[in-house]
Amino acid sequence: MSAAGLLSAARAALTAGGSVHVDITANSTSGQVAFSEDASASGGRQVITIDGTGRATILLIDGVDYVQADAEALQGLFQASLQQATQDGGKWISLAPGEKLGTSTYDDVTAGITLSSVAQELQFGGHLTKASPATVAGQPVIGVQAPLPDGDGLPAGAKVVLYVTDNAALRPVRYELVGGGGTTNEFSFSHWGEKLTLTAPANAIPASSIGSGTIIT
Repeated sequence: MSAAGLLSAARAALTAGGSVHVDITANSTSGQVAFSEDASASGGRQVITIDGTGRATILLIDGVDYVQADAEALQGLFQASLQQATQDGGKWISLAPGEKLGTSTYDDVTAGITLSSVAQELQFGGHLTKASPATVAGQPVIGVQAPLPDGDGLPAGAKVVLYVTDNAALRPVRYELVGGGGTTNEFSFSHWGEKLTLTAPANAIPASSIGSGTIIT
């Protein structure tokens, strides 16, 4: 299988995986953002932590996002005003298609929660090649890799690598930025096919009823 074929098969395996748990760590010169996700075909749960303090939880249930974020996360993640962050920090807010929370649209908030949107986050640029077989998270893997262009704070030689199971399933195991200096990104995939039970929080405040939740026309 070619490198491009391997990448396509891995994305397809992710989209068809039923459910998966994903741990993501993104480091940059401005700090660290960590994501703990449980994704399914139509919904999911995402817990986001900023520099170990600011925290937000997002649930996607029946096409509606439910967001609970402290004041720091409302400002840092959703670009809410200080007034809104102070007023609505810690409350559950519902976000329907066409609405905004802070400056974040429904599509912004939903990105990366379903299996198909997680697959879209496995981005590659440049010429694809196969990575050398390895062992990752205790299992044999094969992989595909591509160089990243210089710039954006990345040193020469930085690349992204996706490792997948070395079997017919070709399920993603780890996606990582290698050689990025102060910028690193790592996705780890586990707990495939486990049942995901989500419950919409009671008494969530509609985003359209608060300052930044106006409908987009």
